[in-house]
Amino acid sequence: MRYAKPLGKLFYTGSKALLDDLLRQTLHTDKAPAHQHNEYPILLMHGFMGYKSLSLFNRQFFDYFNGAKQVLQQLGYSVYAYEVSPLDPLQDRVIEWSRHVERALKDSGAEKLHIIAHSQGAIDARVLAADTDNRCQTPHHGEIGGMGYGDKIASITSIAGPHLGTPLAEHTESKETRALITDLIDFIAMANAAQPLQVRKALDTLSRDYMVTTFNPSIRVPDMIPCYTVAANPLSEQQTSFLFDKTWQHISDIAEFDGGGANDGFVPVSSAFFEGQATALRNSNKLQWQPLGQVTTDHIGLVGLTGAGTDEPFSHVPMLVGLCQNIDTCYTQNLSLALQTDGKWRRHQHSATGSHALERSVELALQNGSKTPA
Repeated sequence: MRYAKPLGKLFYTGSKALLDDLLRQTLHTDKAPAHQHNEYPILLMHGFMGYKSLSLFNRQFFDYFNGAKQVLQQLGYSVYAYEVSPLDPLQDRVIEWSRHVERALKDSGAEKLHIIAHSQGAIDARVLAADTDNRCQTPHHGEIGGMGYGDKIASITSIAGPHLGTPLAEHTESKETRALITDLIDFIAMANAAQPLQVRKALDTLSRDYMVTTFNPSIRVPDMIPCYTVAANPLSEQQTSFLFDKTWQHISDIAEFDGGGANDGFVPVSSAFFEGQATALRNSNKLQWQPLGQVTTDHIGLVGLTGAGTDEPFSHVPMLVGLCQNIDTCYTQNLSLALQTDGKWRRHQHSATGSHALERSVELALQNGSKTPA
């Protein structure tokens, strides 16, 4: 198994994240303005590498979004991050998520929440939001149906969600490709203390054929919910971690027409952007699914879990800060935001009427993001 030796890099990543956390506690003594930015709380939803956080000797080792939650909370956002069983059948995962939504709403006292979801979590979010009459079959676990939570979701932001599937979920006759996919399956199984067959079945629900011909026509996010997408595309193998260096090249070699092309090592850019989805947002002249941009990192770099040795200028914390500002009317009524390839944002103020609290919050967001390595 080619991933056995590079596991040391993952340990390095966790150690680096722990050190970064200690440095943040020392450096970031300045607090954000003591007011709630957003009308609704934010739920962070994880993907395949399904954990909220990992601990060692009663000390948090690193969390799925690698420190971003703490920075967002410091900036005044109400942020929740829970864990579901990542390789369970899709319907079971979404039922788990629905309980967490209820928990977050009860705790916050809010009527709705925003969802920011990475990878497979974005697919779970779509099922969570879909009406209960939205139903379809899955490859291995019978029928799934929408949970009808559309009236409790203010927005969905998808970070590298495989909305049009991934070539890594396809069955192939190529021995080389099979070996590549088998290695990835073995690694995901090991990371989740699961059997490879569980991973294979989970991947089958992310195949291009299943997503395009079965899932997408059947499971629809209600058109009053704005949805935003972010994709990733490393410029070279040096900007990929050990987990996705070979898969990045494999997907790059597949024609875009066949579901390949630019990708993050797991999800093609076209899939992450949900290209071809043309539903209009209700009472708006905008499309429901709006691409925010693509960044130069790989699939796990998007949430700050990049392995050691990558040549990567990207930083995930400022990206996530900007994603929260993008759904925050406190910012959007005064600022235009544009995502850059390094994860930072260009901000243009519409007028000079913004409050001091707004200006101070933006300043702190940039300060925290720039001091927090990916």
